[in-house]
Amino acid sequence: MSAQLCLSTPTFHRASRALPRWPALRTVWPETITDFPNPVHRLDDPSHLAKGWPIGSGPVESAYKTVVGLRLKGPGLRWCEPGSDGVCRLRALFLGEKGQWDAFWDERGTAA
Repeated sequence: MSAQLCLSTPTFHRASRALPRWPALRTVWPETITDFPNPVHRLDDPSHLAKGWPIGSGPVESAYKTVVGLRLKGPGLRWCEPGSDGVCRLRALFLGEKGQWDAFWDERGTAA
């Protein structure tokens, strides 16, 4: 995939035609159009698959359901942002790679 391919899409052309209507978009447009072609080298799906790396959104969505959804969306649960952030971080440690939970508490001098 090349930068020219990214910049020649119908979506790109529709967005560029909208510039006169939205002055705020005009100010960020130059930065935005360079952001799209720049990560093209990272979109090498065959080599990522060969390394066993996930390339879709499925694993992230599944992790959200497991890490966040089950803990924060229970019946009667209400969370403020700082509380939910802390719980999500701890939940990710607990459900993450083996040893992360224990290492987290060992650093703090407290056994889990």
